Amino acid sequence: QTRFSLHSSCLGVEHLSRNLKMGLTKDVVSHDAMRCIEVVGNDEHHIMDPARLDQCEGFVLLTTHKTAVGLAVETGHGVLITRIGQGEHGRAIFSAPVPLETTRVGVGLSLGWEKLYTVMLLRSKWAVNKVAKGLVVDGGDSEVPGYLRGDIDTAASKTHRSIKLGTPLDNELVDCPPGGNTAEVYAATKGFMVADISFSGGKMSPSADLMKMFYGEGVTPEDIISGKVTEPPAEFKEVYRFLRALGSVLHEAPTAPAAAQ
Repeated sequence: QTRFSLHSSCLGVEHLSRNLKMGLTKDVVSHDAMRCIEVVGNDEHHIMDPARLDQCEGFVLLTTHKTAVGLAVETGHGVLITRIGQGEHGRAIFSAPVPLETTRVGVGLSLGWEKLYTVMLLRSKWAVNKVAKGLVVDGGDSEVPGYLRGDIDTAASKTHRSIKLGTPLDNELVDCPPGGNTAEVYAATKGFMVADISFSGGKMSPSADLMKMFYGEGVTPEDIISGKVTEPPAEFKEVYRFLRALGSVLHEAPTAPAAAQ
């Protein structure tokens, strides 16, 4: 009954999510994706080593806003990017971004507001496919997406935890490699949350509206994560410039020793 009511509440706040999406553009989504990398992966906060982006099967960059006065509502957007090949010197070849949307509702003792930047590292192709199909999430507020509190403007903002994608009753787990349904979540927040103890539920899934905005008609998330569509929107050039530079630093060919004179 609790699960049903939480999912019903999510449907009841979809109009809020729709209103927020109306202001989204490719520039906004790409800027927020780069901001996630900058906030969670910069040297000052030491939340996540950016090299981890090159070492996983895929990753999610999420930007969300949460407000709570008893009922907590969290909505936002992000992108899924996955490894689709390997280039020279072992450098990862990344897919174009799959735009995501997320809505989450919590019932309990919650008061305040905050903005959250989250990086989720996926360990397997199974996990990438799971996100690309959409996830329903339930549990306490400390579970999916696994946010902990911290001010992104201070060095104290450190969040790192592992979460499980799917449930023990998920038939798709049969095809999952050992440990492949575990994702690592790194996050930082900015805001003022007095209390947040709640049972929550929601979803994270590809956004049909943003997919159409990014790629036009007829392109599916599967087309992108399979590499069928490879060209990211031009607005994401900064994100992919960073990823290419990261790969170059990590996978440079060793310099040959100088010949003896």
